Amino acid sequence: MFFYHAADQLVEAWAADDLPLGISTNITFESPPPCPLRAVDTLVLAIDGFFEWSDPTGRQYGIDRLQRFVAAHSHLPPKEFISLLHADVVEYSAGSPQPDDLTVVIVNRTVPTAGSVPDRHSELMSATANAASV
Repeated sequence: MFFYHAADQLVEAWAADDLPLGISTNITFESPPPCPLRAVDTLVLAIDGFFEWSDPTGRQYGIDRLQRFVAAHSHLPPKEFISLLHADVVEYSAGSPQPDDLTVVIVNRTVPTAGSVPDRHSELMSATANAASV
């Protein structure tokens, strides 16, 4: 999970600390820590299929590269962000086979625009993509 703080232009990488959602019906999850979204902040929930995809020499795309991508593209609408991320990982892999599924969810807070309704100024957008549908 990556959290982009727009005000500081900083990307935090948060390690997964629990089991994946949907892995079992009998799992109880702890309450997550608060994640206050300020104007133009972005939360990126990406599974390991993105950063573990390797190039033909075996070097993975990596978390550092993904953090740089988040910092450079967090301003984009979720659908465009996901499309560009997928294209970047595919280009990096240079034809090496995709080893895992690819899923990413983007949540961002947009800035109110002139004439917007006050109670709608905080827009949450999410999009999910996987290799089969991108």
